Amino acid sequence: LALVGVLTLVVTSGGQLFIPQLIRLAIDTMTTGGFELSKVGRYMLALVGLAVVIAAARFAWRFFLHGASRRIEAELREKLFGNLLNLSSDYYRETTTGDLMARATNDLRAVRMAAGMGLVAFVDGIFMTLAILIILFTRHPRLTLLVIIPLPFVTLAILVAGRLMTKLFRRVQESFANLSTNVQESVTGVRVIKTFGKEDYFNTRFAEANEDYQSKNLAYVRVSGMFFPAVTFLSGLTSLLLLRFGGVAVIVGTITPGEFVATLTYLEMLVWPMMGAGFLVNIIARGGASLKRLNEVIYREP
Repeated sequence: LALVGVLTLVVTSGGQLFIPQLIRLAIDTMTTGGFELSKVGRYMLALVGLAVVIAAARFAWRFFLHGASRRIEAELREKLFGNLLNLSSDYYRETTTGDLMARATNDLRAVRMAAGMGLVAFVDGIFMTLAILIILFTRHPRLTLLVIIPLPFVTLAILVAGRLMTKLFRRVQESFANLSTNVQESVTGVRVIKTFGKEDYFNTRFAEANEDYQSKNLAYVRVSGMFFPAVTFLSGLTSLLLLRFGGVAVIVGTITPGEFVATLTYLEMLVWPMMGAGFLVNIIARGGASLKRLNEVIYREP
């Protein structure tokens, strides 16, 4: 089923690659003068038909890929619970309930997202990036070489931020486990707490755990929050370079207005793979850190 989802995802992306070509033909037809409206109408009908195919394929990949990620989540949850029943009482003396609950909720959700949307971002990003670059280099190699200058810097940002976000997210999950443990112990022992008048002590203890969780999250958000705007900015520079060099090419007649618009559309379509790469780094970082925490329980020998 996952393979069917990947194939329909490729169909969706492939259909989107034809849209700029239809726009190019329509614009060049109109700018030449003396065109027939029926000819432009055929391009419009082709766009409508293409949109129907893309919509059907998009529904299919969402159904199959998200369904596969849900099945992975269910299988991991079953393995986790099964091994928890087999582990000895010594393990539960050294492991808190809050930590186990964090692994069974937040960590499982992060793995599901990595298996679902992470796969989508990976396949779609590679296919779209390679296909668009091949189309652009085939038609206008010199112009393409000029406008994609910012892209290597995007790749560098992805590599650097990916390693850092993995480390920071693991700290976030460990802090969440500590916070969950704090709440679980306080709620379970609330009668004892009230009997001995220890409400202020446990309030202070919870506030410290909550503040630690907040600070770990903010550290993670600072990195991811700077990363996505940086990727968007660098990707947007390609459009700026096209306006400079592509505009001159249109004026001197090297390329047609339709080709300029098609190239601009392709560059705008490249923004998603770049953003998808950032999203992929983010989600894989979370999923990898969470899967490691889950495996510590699933594969622990009784």
